[in-house]
Amino acid sequence: MMSEYLFYLIQVSCCFVVLYGLFYLLFRQLTFHKVNRIILLLLIPFSFALPLAHFIIPNEAVAEALTFVNIEEFVFETENSVNALIESNTQRNFQFSYFLNGLYWIGFALCLARLLFSVIKLFSLKRKSPVLQRGKFQFLIADVSSIFSCFNWIFIPKEQLGHFEEPVFEHEKAHARLGHTLDLILAELFIAICWFNPCAYFFRKSIRSVHEFQADQAVLQQQIKKSAYLRLLLNNLVLENPNKLYSYFNHPIIKKRIDMIIKPNSKRKNILRYFLLVPIVSLLSMAFIEAPQEPNRILFSQNTIIKENEPPSIFPLKNQTDGVITSPFKMNRMHPVLKKKMIHWGIDIKADEGTPVVATADGTISVATFEKNWGNLVVISHADGYETWYAHLQKFDVTENQKVKKGQVIAYTGNTGLSMGPHLHYEVRKDGKKLDPMDFFEKMINE
Repeated sequence: MMSEYLFYLIQVSCCFVVLYGLFYLLFRQLTFHKVNRIILLLLIPFSFALPLAHFIIPNEAVAEALTFVNIEEFVFETENSVNALIESNTQRNFQFSYFLNGLYWIGFALCLARLLFSVIKLFSLKRKSPVLQRGKFQFLIADVSSIFSCFNWIFIPKEQLGHFEEPVFEHEKAHARLGHTLDLILAELFIAICWFNPCAYFFRKSIRSVHEFQADQAVLQQQIKKSAYLRLLLNNLVLENPNKLYSYFNHPIIKKRIDMIIKPNSKRKNILRYFLLVPIVSLLSMAFIEAPQEPNRILFSQNTIIKENEPPSIFPLKNQTDGVITSPFKMNRMHPVLKKKMIHWGIDIKADEGTPVVATADGTISVATFEKNWGNLVVISHADGYETWYAHLQKFDVTENQKVKKGQVIAYTGNTGLSMGPHLHYEVRKDGKKLDPMDFFEKMINE
């Protein structure tokens, strides 16, 4: 089973691919460089926020309505073969999940290490270089091959000191003044988090290009002739192995910069293109909001047979006969996360995270999965149309179609899904009708 955070990051990456693709196709050729920079920077928070749309824009029906596909029929000759298959599937799922988690964290660590190495190298270079303070800028005479800027520092090759023309300095000052280094750090952090997404690397190229266009524009606004500035660019065409955190005058995208400089300014009416982002973002957010469904529609295979005839009766926490009920059945309460009044169709039992949860009657596991608002969810199908639901679990030790006995540990309490703290949400249903679990506890006590 894929980890929740990996599934979330895949959703983030999908949103980012769509949004960045829209920018690449419609906006990158426009000369509204300031707007393009803002749009590019907003792609990251929007990509992280859109998969959470079902929390931000709640659908009341979603919290109580689930539909599951038919569970495939399996026929086994002996109980041993059933147990062997369950054990084999569990082991394979664990190994695959372990591999995916390990692979992700290795990639994340390598990207983060590369970023930290660049930062350490930069500060080491700064510490070794003589400093000349000019206003809010610091000029450092360093052992580097080309002039570049980072934060408000401008590094100048000591062997070329006095050979740079004023537009070169103005270009680097523009990078420092506009805070481009912070954008580059954000891009590197995004790459570290979503290193498996190829568009993250294209995004870094795009943000660096926009930075260069902005700096060129700032220089040309100081009454410098385009022809003289273009000759200056052509004299600085070669640069090897540029550092991803620094801003260079002779950046490898000089051809793109020249094309952008000689290109006529985009017409103001083209600013309307940016409004296309509104319906695209709306559609993406809707993709993560579940449509209303008929409550309590759960479809199971007709071949699921349960021979035991005892309804759910015991308390769902191991070695306990009572607990702190924080939300009773059918209470019209203010939902702690959604902040709106909703009827509570079960009971919430406060418990420390990791408390063993037991099956309250003999039955067959119908559902054992992560299901968004419910978090880790287990549903057991019992005799005579009874079902018990166990939600917000930390983890579960059962698989679908597995038979369980009354009192058997099936899971552990947690804080997953729409939950504000560790607890167990427990429901009892009969033929789809939701019943008060407390009535079954009372029957147990009276007996």
